[in-house]
Amino acid sequence: MPPKPELLADQRNQIVSQLLLQVKEDTDPIELRRGAIISVANNFDVRAKTISKIWRRARQSYEDPAIGAFRASPRKHRGGQHQKYDRDAVREAILVVPCHRRKTLRSLAEAIGVPTTSLHRMKNDKNDAVIIPHTNAIRPTLDEHHKFARVLYAIENLNLDTENYHDYFNNVHVDEKWFFLTEAQLFMYLVPGEEPPDRTTRHKSHIIKVMFLCA
Repeated sequence: MPPKPELLADQRNQIVSQLLLQVKEDTDPIELRRGAIISVANNFDVRAKTISKIWRRARQSYEDPAIGAFRASPRKHRGGQHQKYDRDAVREAILVVPCHRRKTLRSLAEAIGVPTTSLHRMKNDKNDAVIIPHTNAIRPTLDEHHKFARVLYAIENLNLDTENYHDYFNNVHVDEKWFFLTEAQLFMYLVPGEEPPDRTTRHKSHIIKVMFLCA
C-alpha cells in the first residue's frame, strides 16, 4: 500500500483549528475533550498518531514565549532515502574517467568506486540526474584542402550569368546497396502454439548477399 501524501500547511492549520474547538473549558493546562483526536483524524483520513503530533507541536508553539500562539509548524523534511554519495562529487569523478570506461554502467561504476545500483538510481533521477545517455557518432575529418575542393565544386556548378546553380538534369548518380537475404539471429514474436519458421543455410557465415544498383 503506497504511503499517503504529506499534509499541506493549510490542512495542518485546519486540524489545529478543529482541535481548538474541542478544548475543555477552564482547564489548565489545556486539555482536549474525550475522542477529539480520533474525530479529527477521521475527518482528514489520517492516523490519530499524526493528529497527536500536530497538536503537540501546536501546544509547544503556544507555550513558547517567542510565539505565544497555536501554530501548526510544518513537518521537517527528514523523510525519504538519504543520499549516501554527493551528486556533485560523483559528477566531478566521472569527468576524469576516459570514454572507453563509460560504455556501460558497470564499468563506469567500477571506475569511480560507486555501486552500480546507486549509479543507476542517479541516472533515472529526473530532477537531479548525474549522467545522461549519449550516442556519439564519428565524423569525417574535414581538412583545409577538403573545404577548398567543396568551394571549387560549388563555383563550377554556378552559372555566373543567371547566378543560379546547375539543375543537374544531365547528371546521373549511381549508388549501390548491399544486404543479406536473412539474418543469422532473427528476432520475432510468435503466437502461442505457432511453429517457428525453418530457416537453413550451409553455414551462418555464408548467407547469400544481394546487391541493388540504382542510377
